[in-house]
Amino acid sequence: MSHVPSDPLDVTDDGAVMQRIDPGIAEQMAGAQIGQLIETARRFPRSVHTSMKQAIELATLDEDTAMSCSYALPRGGKTITGPSVRFAEIIASCWGNLWVQCTPIAEDNRFVTVRAVCWDVEKNLCVAFDVIRGITDRNGRKFNNDMVVVTTNAAASVAFRNAVLRVVPEALTRSVLEAARKVVRGDSVTLQARRDKMFTHFFSMGVDENRVFAALGVDARQDIGLDEFEVLLGIANGIKNDGLSVDSVFPNVTSARDEIKSKGG
Repeated sequence: MSHVPSDPLDVTDDGAVMQRIDPGIAEQMAGAQIGQLIETARRFPRSVHTSMKQAIELATLDEDTAMSCSYALPRGGKTITGPSVRFAEIIASCWGNLWVQCTPIAEDNRFVTVRAVCWDVEKNLCVAFDVIRGITDRNGRKFNNDMVVVTTNAAASVAFRNAVLRVVPEALTRSVLEAARKVVRGDSVTLQARRDKMFTHFFSMGVDENRVFAALGVDARQDIGLDEFEVLLGIANGIKNDGLSVDSVFPNVTSARDEIKSKGG
């Protein structure tokens, strides 16, 4: 799968010029970079208190940022919730002294695998996390090149999130995520307008309200309270940032009313 240029200067298909680096030189460069990272971490150790304060300030900067910090995924009558890719980015930037790299390591006719490596150079803790994503459609045909790239990037985002959140202590991330959730929930006064706006957002994706009701386990809009609305926000964010497909969170359903009509009732 890898392309080894026949000349030190190689022109790729998109016209970009790629210069080949001797493996020995590459190893020396990597070693020097790692040494510099360790030295910097020793000179400027993190403050847990400062890191947490900065992370909370960023996560609650505004409503949109707070909304982006979590995802939700309805599965088997339950809703799985968790911190999002955007949240992991905030944590990584505020925790500091981290080295993170995401690399596609395998691809065949069915799956692509991406590995993320997160290394806390101050504490010398390193975690690698692999994410596998399918690259075939419902008929078993492999995606075109553009969709393979999109799927690979989505897998890289998830791998990044999982690796970072395995390295940074949950004692920090839990407090930051809870602060963001308080901003997201808002109050019952603004619920109706925010709820209607969310339905408009999903409708633009081709999702009608019956599919939303089915995912939440409710019968009508007025049944969607603050808890259910928080789940809707998490679903929207999961679709936008975490690579969730619309059909995976909103399976096609037929309302009971439509079924009765179709039967001539």
